[in-house]
Amino acid sequence: MLLSLLDQARENGELLPHVNTSESADLIMGAFTGIQVVSQTLSDYADLEERYISMQRHVLPSLAVPSVLAALDLSPGRTEGLTAELAAAQD
Repeated sequence: MLLSLLDQARENGELLPHVNTSESADLIMGAFTGIQVVSQTLSDYADLEERYISMQRHVLPSLAVPSVLAALDLSPGRTEGLTAELAAAQD
């Protein structure tokens, strides 16, 4: 799913020209898996959102064009809203 989202972002002109979507999807999945393990170990997932936001702040500038970065909402609590949107879309 992540690869298809990155491919769609490429089609929409939202990615920098050098981005390899397959490599990027693998990197993001691996990094997210790692922060989940660390978060579980250190805080029983209490700091997962903070760690995820930090990961995105480091990874996204190497993938997305500046106009996309400017429009992103990486604020705490945003994940709850996204989760609710995804759940509603699946119903």
